[in-house]
Amino acid sequence: MAFRSDHRQSTLGRKLSVVVSLFVCIVVFVFLLGAFRSMILSSVRAYIQGEDYWSKGQKEAVISLIEYASSSSQADFQAYLNAIRAPLGDKFARIELEKPTPDMTIVHQGFTRGQINPDDIPGMVRLFRWFHDFSFMRVAIADWTAADQEIDNLTELADQLHAETFSDHPNPLTVRHVLEEIEACDSRLTLTENHLSSTLAEGDRWIRDLLNLLTVGTSALLLVLGIGTSRHLLSNVRRSEEKYRRLFGSASDAILIVDYETGIVLDANVRGADLFGIPSERLAFVPESSLFPTGEGQHYARIFRAGLSGGESHGVQLKIRRADGRSVEVDVSVRLIELDSPRRLVILAIFRDTSELKRLNRALLALSRCNQELVRAANEPELLERVCQIIVNTGGYRMTWVGFPEQDQAKSVRIATQFGDTGGYVASVRASWADTPDGRGPVGVAIRTGEICIIHNTLKDSRFASWAGRAADEKFLSVIALPLSSEQGVIGCLTIYSEEEDVFDAEEVTLLRELATNLAYGISTLRIRSEHERSEAEVYSLEEQVSRTISTIF
Repeated sequence: MAFRSDHRQSTLGRKLSVVVSLFVCIVVFVFLLGAFRSMILSSVRAYIQGEDYWSKGQKEAVISLIEYASSSSQADFQAYLNAIRAPLGDKFARIELEKPTPDMTIVHQGFTRGQINPDDIPGMVRLFRWFHDFSFMRVAIADWTAADQEIDNLTELADQLHAETFSDHPNPLTVRHVLEEIEACDSRLTLTENHLSSTLAEGDRWIRDLLNLLTVGTSALLLVLGIGTSRHLLSNVRRSEEKYRRLFGSASDAILIVDYETGIVLDANVRGADLFGIPSERLAFVPESSLFPTGEGQHYARIFRAGLSGGESHGVQLKIRRADGRSVEVDVSVRLIELDSPRRLVILAIFRDTSELKRLNRALLALSRCNQELVRAANEPELLERVCQIIVNTGGYRMTWVGFPEQDQAKSVRIATQFGDTGGYVASVRASWADTPDGRGPVGVAIRTGEICIIHNTLKDSRFASWAGRAADEKFLSVIALPLSSEQGVIGCLTIYSEEEDVFDAEEVTLLRELATNLAYGISTLRIRSEHERSEAEVYSLEEQVSRTISTIF
C-alpha cells in the first residue's frame, strides 16, 4: 500500500509538473509572440527608412550628374559615386537575399553601404526571407527590382556622360542627349519609388493589424488548448519513447558517430557515406585519422577533438579526404555525448560540405577585384597580368592565361600572359583556332564559335585528349575557356584551369562570364586609348615637321 501511495503521489506530481510546464510554455509563447510582433514592425520601419536613404541617394546622384555635365568637375562625379553607393549596396543585398542560401556577409555589407543601421539588418533579412511570398512584400520586391534595373541604366548613362566629358573634344549634343536620358530615368525612378513607399506603408498597416489579431487570437486559443490538454494529460501521461534512427538515416547533413576512446567510426548515415565516398558498412570501421588528408590526419584530429571536454557543441572548419583522394572543405559541428551507458563516450559529428560556397565566394571576390583593376590599369599588358594574378591568388584556381588569335596561315593563338604555370605547360601547348585537331580544344572552340567551352574532366573528355597527359602532370583536372568578345568579334580567350573535377557549375560560369566580358571591355578601351594617344603623337610630330619646314623656307 505504501508503495502504491508513493507511486500515485509520484504520478500526480509528474502530472502537475506537466500542467505547470504547459502553462509556463503558453506564457513564454505569448511573450515571444509579442517580441516577434515588435521585431517584424521594427523591420518594416527599417525598410521604410532604408527606402528613404535609397531615394535620397538616387536623387543626389542625378543632381550630381547634372552638375557634372555643366562643370566637368571630378568632384561632382565623385559626389555621384558617393551618392549611388546606397542604391547599389541595397541592390547587392537584395540579389543575395533572393538566393536559396544567401551569404549573410554580403547581405550585411550591402545594407551597410545602403546606410542601414547594423542592428536593423538581421530583422530586415528575416522579414525578406519569411514574408517574400506575401502580396505586399512580393509587390515591394518587384518595385525594388525594377528600381535596381533603372539604377543600372543610370550607372550606364553616368559612365557614358563621364566618358564623353572626359574626352578631349566633348560633343554637346551627346552630352545633352545623355542628360535627357538621365532625366527620363529619374522620372521613372520617382514613379517606382512612390509606388514602393505606398506599398511599404500599406504592408506596415497590414502586418500591424494581422499581428494584433494573431496575438489576441493565439493567446485565447492557447489558453483553451492548454486547459484541454492539461485535462487530457492528467488522465494519461504515459507516452511511448521513440528512437531517432530514421531521422539519423534521412538527415540532409553527413553524420558520423566516433568512439571517443579508440577513434574508430561506429556509425554513419547515408549522407556521410556520400560525402566520404565510402559505403556506410565500410565507413563504420574506419579510424578517425584516415578521414583527413594524407599526412595531416593527426593535425586535423586534434582540431576535431578540441573543445570536447566542455560538453557543448562547437564548430570547426576542416578538410576531409574522400575515397578518390580529393580534399573537401567542410564545416563540422562536434559534440561529446553518452551512448548506451555512462561508461561509453562517443563523438557526434555533423559535416556540411562548404567547398562550393567558398569557391563561389572566391570567384565573386576575384570578379570584384578584377573590376577594380579595369579602372586602375594604365596599359593592356599590366591589365592582363594583374587579372591573371587575381584569378589564381584570389579565385583559388590553379592556372590561367590569355591568348589572342593570330591571322596567320596556321591560325595560331598568341600567348599574351599567364599566371600559375610553373611547369611550362602553356608554352608547350600549340593552341590554334583553326578547325583542325589542334584547334578543337577549349581555346580553339571558344575563339572560333564565340561560345564558352568547358572541360569538366581533362582526363576523360575526348576533346582534351591531345593535352591530357601534360594536364595530368600539372594537376589541371578541369578547364574553362571564355571568349573575349567586343564589337569587332572575338578578340581573345581567357582560359582558367582548376585542380578539381566538375568545379565549373552554372553559378560559377555566370561569374566568370561576367569577368570575361568586363576584361574584354577593358582591353578594347585600353586599345582605343592607346590608338588615340598614338594618333595624337603622329599629329604632333607632323606639326613639328611642318613648322621646321616653314622656318627653313622663310
